[in-house]
Amino acid sequence: PEQMAAVFQANSDMLETTLYAYSMLLPDSSSWSINRVYVRRGMHRATDIPPVWSEQQYLNSYSLTVTVPEQFAQTQSSGTRQSGIPTIVSACLPSVQDRVVAFAGFVEGMTVDQAELVVAPPVREIAVRYLGTHGSDPAIEEYVYD
Repeated sequence: PEQMAAVFQANSDMLETTLYAYSMLLPDSSSWSINRVYVRRGMHRATDIPPVWSEQQYLNSYSLTVTVPEQFAQTQSSGTRQSGIPTIVSACLPSVQDRVVAFAGFVEGMTVDQAELVVAPPVREIAVRYLGTHGSDPAIEEYVYD
């Protein structure tokens, strides 16, 4: 437990430092806040997400971009095409920041906006809010951590 706590803390600190450095390159860096940065994960679910949700107990990938989770949400087999629900779950970065096992902020040639975060499952249930359904064929349901 102490070693994982050290990994979580080091990654949290490096992630915040990396994103802050990136924010200084933005035209209006004075309005930047880590609380306004969202990460997303895409999945193909068998059922709707309930208002209080327990993630499955394995590492999950979250992205700072929308396109990667959108692709994951639409990944399906011929067997799940008619029965599954393409879903994107968004979270304000601080709500997952203390569970980051690894992130791609230091990969040569990769920009911060491509960053993928590997996040450990939470130890408690998470309240989520349904934001709506977007697009078609397939439509993608979107939720956000509350």
